[in-house]
Amino acid sequence: MPRIRWTPNTHRGRDVSPQVAALGAFYQAERAENVTLLNINIALLGAALAYAAASVAFLDKIASLPRTAAALVPSPLWLAMLYSTLLVALAGKRGTSAMLVENELFRHTGIDANLRKRVGSRAGEYVVNPKAAPWPYRLIFLLVYTVPWIVSGFYTWHLLDHFVKSGKLLFASATGYTLMLLVAGAAYLRDFRNTPIP
Repeated sequence: MPRIRWTPNTHRGRDVSPQVAALGAFYQAERAENVTLLNINIALLGAALAYAAASVAFLDKIASLPRTAAALVPSPLWLAMLYSTLLVALAGKRGTSAMLVENELFRHTGIDANLRKRVGSRAGEYVVNPKAAPWPYRLIFLLVYTVPWIVSGFYTWHLLDHFVKSGKLLFASATGYTLMLLVAGAAYLRDFRNTPIP
């Protein structure tokens, strides 16, 4: 197991301990917010799954609803997925911010550069960052972020096909859900392009 070696907190002959302490506090705040975002996202996805399971259990009751109400049954699921997309993007930005602070902390503390990829948030980037992770993790990443949308899409299509069936309401509902899917896809693509390579 490699050992972490520290150098004195000096830069060009002056003490930088206050700067290191300030960066440390900033870093802790960034990491705490990232953990909060992760917990919110997990709770949100859990609520979305519970709603989907409950609506599936009451599929036989949907036929008694007005067509407009039946078309809106999947909408809470889609809104939860869209909000989850925002949380994922925000967590990514916060992760990048934490990594920048870490870089400054490493520069001031003098930890061996060879250990940089094995300490701190950069170590986790080689699991969750699709640009840096090995292919098994990339595959898991792809499944985690695409399967829920695929399932939501097929579930929505089933509801519209069986309970809305035809007419302007079907066209409007299908268009609205398709636009939400395109917006989410564009957001994920933009976030992927802006993801830094550690």
